[in-house]
Amino acid sequence: MDALAEDTVLQPNVLVAERANLTERDLAAAPVLAVEVLSPSTRLIDLTLKRVRYEAAGTSSYWVVDPEEPAVTAWELVTGRYVEVADVTGTENVCGTGTVRRRDHPGRADRLASSAGHV
Repeated sequence: MDALAEDTVLQPNVLVAERANLTERDLAAAPVLAVEVLSPSTRLIDLTLKRVRYEAAGTSSYWVVDPEEPAVTAWELVTGRYVEVADVTGTENVCGTGTVRRRDHPGRADRLASSAGHV
């Protein structure tokens, strides 16, 4: 579970977080990546409320997977606002590279490997 505020607890389908932020009870800071898999009962919440809450909390990346299409939409946090960086459907490939700044080594940046696959 991810406690973004006293009155807000979100539990994404998948999350990536810094080990130092994980406690036995919850995640003490916003995750690096939150992924939601849409279902009829969560679609509206995932596409609106959760996106806004993760953005406000400073979650670097937010992805939404729609298994019915199939489709993946990804947003990245840029100067405090989410910018859509990918929207792929069907048999399109999902490819990406990026840089992760390490808080334990501020001068060091790790490259994310390119990953590709069909949606």
